[in-house]
Amino acid sequence: MSVRSGEAGYAMVTAVLAMVLFAWGAVTMLDTARGTSQSARATIVHAQLAAAADAGLALAVANLATPDRARRWGLDGRPHRLRFAGTDLVVVVEDERGKIPINQITDEQARAMFEAVGVSGERLDRMTDGFLDWRDDDDEVRDMGAEVGEYAPLGYRPRNGALRSIEELAAIKGIDRAMIDRLRPIVAVYRDQRDGFDDTNALPVALAVMSGGGLDSPAVIQRQREIAGQRTAIELADAGSLIGRDLDIVVEASRPGGLRLRRTTVVELTGEKAPPYVVRQRL
Repeated sequence: MSVRSGEAGYAMVTAVLAMVLFAWGAVTMLDTARGTSQSARATIVHAQLAAAADAGLALAVANLATPDRARRWGLDGRPHRLRFAGTDLVVVVEDERGKIPINQITDEQARAMFEAVGVSGERLDRMTDGFLDWRDDDDEVRDMGAEVGEYAPLGYRPRNGALRSIEELAAIKGIDRAMIDRLRPIVAVYRDQRDGFDDTNALPVALAVMSGGGLDSPAVIQRQREIAGQRTAIELADAGSLIGRDLDIVVEASRPGGLRLRRTTVVELTGEKAPPYVVRQRL
């Protein structure tokens, strides 16, 4: 990314922040106008948290797109602590390619993935076989899996191909919503199936699953140390290399009294003046 395009990106992000501040002012005026009704107050606080989370997203994009290498954020999953209009923000940026690519993993990696989130015993066998049967292109049922016959009473057929979203896991027999909540932070469904896993900024659990070395492997331990801030030489990516790459920006906004809002947004930096990024998914 050139300095000019970086400056243009900053200008656009500044405009986004201006809109957020305007919205914040409107919420504050609403607070005054509506009095102290408990339900109204809850709505207002949620709106304030949402506005602050939007600001955190814009600030993250600005720090990813800046041409100033000394200020540029990395994709190392480290928390960045910010403050916006009386709201504390913790912002984490992760590389989607540093997560477990559920459409590309082997049978062994699929089993390791479920083990990594605490599944064991017969449930592990059932969940692994069910996942693999859903994704493969045949109708042969694994020992504890499910194919056309098992899904017929539910009114649908297995995908027999690549999953199109993480939420699709809910359709697979043996996988419930609680399990999806455990998997969501560590897995990815690539928009372009030619993309592959990149261990440069990988999550430790993803590195453990993809390498087959487990959570106690030297590579995983080193990665955990890097995230904890023990990296001796931080290699900063060129801002241009991030263009077109899906990035997870996780923002947790909190206000006094324990009120919190957590939002995960998958964005793609465009390298253009307007818009500097596009939202691919928001959770």
